[in-house]
Amino acid sequence: MPCQLTPFKLVSNSRYKGTSHILHDAMRLALISSVKFEGVNVPGGIVTNLWAFMSQKGKRVMFVLGEQEGEDSKTLHVRGDDKQMLLCLVGTRTSREVLISALKPGLMPLD
Repeated sequence: MPCQLTPFKLVSNSRYKGTSHILHDAMRLALISSVKFEGVNVPGGIVTNLWAFMSQKGKRVMFVLGEQEGEDSKTLHVRGDDKQMLLCLVGTRTSREVLISALKPGLMPLD
């Protein structure tokens, strides 16, 4: 996938109080888009979660959650076929917060 964005550092969301009805559908979509695997060790950490999505026109996007070894540090990496699609999904603070809340409830981007 030729397009990528700068990885997002994630932190715990102290305002998180459970799921709202607005996020419920997004969370169901995130759940069925999860790639099932045991996790992969990479230099300095581990890849713990993967999500893959495809648009109606066949454009793909992949989200990779990595965690640092020995730290409580999480990073979300975003790659895809189309830069415009990536920017539509995570190009604004609000869209990043909603997407990350759907993928990993209780986390939010550190901006």
